[in-house]
Amino acid sequence: MTESASFNKLQAKMFDSEHGAINKIYVDMELLQDLKFGALLTTITVKEELSYIYSKLAEYSNRTDLNICSYFPALKKKEADISAIISNPDMKYKLAVISPFTTAYDEFIAILMSAIRHNSVVANGAIPSITLNIADMPYPIDVLDAFINNLKRLVPKLAVTVTTYPRYSMSTSTFITHDMFFLLEMHNLVKEFTPIAVEFVQNGSFFGKKLYALPYIDKTLHKDPNDYDKILVSTEYGLGIYCDFKYISSQLVTETINASR
Repeated sequence: MTESASFNKLQAKMFDSEHGAINKIYVDMELLQDLKFGALLTTITVKEELSYIYSKLAEYSNRTDLNICSYFPALKKKEADISAIISNPDMKYKLAVISPFTTAYDEFIAILMSAIRHNSVVANGAIPSITLNIADMPYPIDVLDAFINNLKRLVPKLAVTVTTYPRYSMSTSTFITHDMFFLLEMHNLVKEFTPIAVEFVQNGSFFGKKLYALPYIDKTLHKDPNDYDKILVSTEYGLGIYCDFKYISSQLVTETINASR
């Protein structure tokens, strides 16, 4: 491809990112509902443990990794304990009910409605379809149906397809057909030498696509908490070169926990 052709292609992508329709949205269910926190709640045996969880809630809500046990050290749980609860088929119904939805869900709904308003201007009111991927736990059908029906009450013509791929194992050609992404693990999406990372970095396939993900810091590499803010800003800027990237919050509130118990 000539230099001028490459430039024209880039210009076209820039125009599409500003004016194009949002047709397909990918969502990690585990971003919207905190299964790890739900699993932790199932281990509570005395009210003092719940009080302790409340006291640490603000710190956990502002976490910058995907672990949970390090935020509640007095409970003396291990990540393997939490993973075992989530993967236990006998726990799936309880977890689906007790695990709280977070502010990531609220942000997702607000952004979805904004995308619909955008489409009303540029795409004759086309309603985006949603790919809802569930990787960690098989949801009970009735609970999942209730969640999807709630979305459809907000957006009556919404089409929702449920998939159960281990995260980011969906075929690359299918994954990149989405225009907007709500991701639990952005760092694993762009892991070096994977097909999706090649599309992301080398082929520019996510240019103009909107990606939202939790703040993440690899704390095995970065030990000093004083560096975290700078690392997050640098990461957001670096990812923003290849896509329209923004962090999404995953706050928990006391009322959310009480409602789920």
